[in-house]
Amino acid sequence: MNLPYDLAFLVDLKIPELLMNIAKGSVTTRDKSLSEFDESQEQEEYEQCMKWLEECKTGFSAWYKTAQESSKEDRKAMQMFVARFCDLLDVEISCDGCGVTLPGRRYRCLQCQDMDLCATCFAGGVKPAGEHTDDHDIVHLMYKCDECQAFIVGQRIHCDVCEDFDLCLGCHKKELYPPGHDSSHRVSVLPLVKCK
Repeated sequence: MNLPYDLAFLVDLKIPELLMNIAKGSVTTRDKSLSEFDESQEQEEYEQCMKWLEECKTGFSAWYKTAQESSKEDRKAMQMFVARFCDLLDVEISCDGCGVTLPGRRYRCLQCQDMDLCATCFAGGVKPAGEHTDDHDIVHLMYKCDECQAFIVGQRIHCDVCEDFDLCLGCHKKELYPPGHDSSHRVSVLPLVKCK
């Protein structure tokens, strides 16, 4: 048993340092910024999403087929709608980095028409094929509105009284609240955090 020799060999090769450098090199840190959303634009997007959600009740496939015949900007907005309401629409979203089906939280590009990443691919700096570039803004879809059930992309209204309670700006402005929450509760308005 040559343990001292093996230990000296590992120390000479600086294996622990090498492994730490490899680990650090595989994780990408991202710049974060707070979004300055235009409240009226956010309200317009909310109204459009509610209209599309109503249209999808008669059949998502037909709605989606019609959506594909729209302009590029409209298709991008429709894809964001699908990403936000995927659970209600019973649509599976896949990671554009590794292909795994994403059951919930994920990272979504705000500039690309349709680009989502799982936490592992996002942290690892995976660069998916297509139009996505490093200067695009990405949001972490992790909070859902407790009223409309959509992922919140924009200002998040967090109730300081109710436990684990968030609303999108649209539902908050329309005073659409599930049972247990009312307008007298103190809330915090949290801006959208964007990553690069």
